[in-house]
Amino acid sequence: MKPWIVILGILVILAVIITIRACYEFVTLARTDYDLETGKLPPGKTVMLAVLSDLHNRTYGDGNQKLLDMVREVRADAILLAGDIFTASTRKDPEPVFAFLRELSEIAPVFYAPGNHERKIRDDRERYNGLYERLTEELWNDGIHYLENSSMDLDDEIRIYGLDMDLSFFPKLLREKKTPPYTEEDVQKDLGTLDRNHYNIVLAHSPKYFKIYAKSGADLVLSGHYHGGAVRIPKVGGVISPQFVLFPKYDKGKYESDQCVMIVSSGCGSHKVHLRLGNKPEVMAVKIHGHFI
Repeated sequence: MKPWIVILGILVILAVIITIRACYEFVTLARTDYDLETGKLPPGKTVMLAVLSDLHNRTYGDGNQKLLDMVREVRADAILLAGDIFTASTRKDPEPVFAFLRELSEIAPVFYAPGNHERKIRDDRERYNGLYERLTEELWNDGIHYLENSSMDLDDEIRIYGLDMDLSFFPKLLREKKTPPYTEEDVQKDLGTLDRNHYNIVLAHSPKYFKIYAKSGADLVLSGHYHGGAVRIPKVGGVISPQFVLFPKYDKGKYESDQCVMIVSSGCGSHKVHLRLGNKPEVMAVKIHGHFI
């Protein structure tokens, strides 16, 4: 047998194995746990958060029960949604997402910050047939806190902010260099002054501006947007974002700067790049506790 035939056969087998693995990961939910410690909470106090991002109208099982069950298993004090739960589309049926949000609200208090897709349906209401009005009405009826550049206290120590950034700060590949800088002054304009006496959680869909969030007084930033980079290479990270940015920075996992922690979700769904490898859809369980002195 000629060597090139053997090599071709090996490549075909590898391609089949990778394809099967990618298909498996695309539909398989994972839970990722994080444990954080802070001096801003009383010693011994513990708060558990379930965090979702980038669902993009995706469902897991009938009525999204697989995803709901995984959220229930976290036994969260609050559920935080870091944007792009919807896809800005006139073709996708929003009803399954509304039903999912309704059931989430029965598990624990829900705090929801918009991503770029929610911003799109707000900025172009006519194009999306009033989906923004429908969304805000449904969230109000379900008792879900929709934080559009606003904040709400979870308890006496913890304050949750929802950042709603202008779409100009969500660049695609060819516009990356033309993106205006997002500054501390922009955070001040959007969120006001963060009270550093609180433990400040900022739901900021894009992780791109992490260092700016950190300098502005955030203690914990929860983000998504890059979908983990779709395909992940060990020791390298994510390969491509839905915006077709190669090897995006802050693509998935935990990062630290100026005593601030950012955790970036790989998301629960997909948009444009419908591929996952080494990068399962995830529910994040974030445990925050006060340290003992």
